[in-house]
Amino acid sequence: SVTKMGLAKKLEEIAAACAERVVVPCSAGCCGFAGDRGFSFPELTESATRPEADEARAAGAAGHRSSSRTCEIGMTRATGAVYRSSVSSSRKRRDLRSGRD
Repeated sequence: SVTKMGLAKKLEEIAAACAERVVVPCSAGCCGFAGDRGFSFPELTESATRPEADEARAAGAAGHRSSSRTCEIGMTRATGAVYRSSVSSSRKRRDLRSGRD
């Protein structure tokens, strides 16, 4: 995970370069999707994400980002807001800055 690899701060820095405001919920952590387990046991993700999902909804953000596809799925389910890839967002921003579509 991003936390275990020590990459959370780096992803926050990348997000700050792509957005006007970055909010990382205090309770942000593992979404509990556990590879593909979240498909079979959605209650794992629901339980693991409840505090973070509440904070994310309260933030009223225009966009939501996540570090992996399964976390995107889990957090989208938990919050009702569409989560997108942090990497694809930074690539899109780079391409817009360089004049590429």
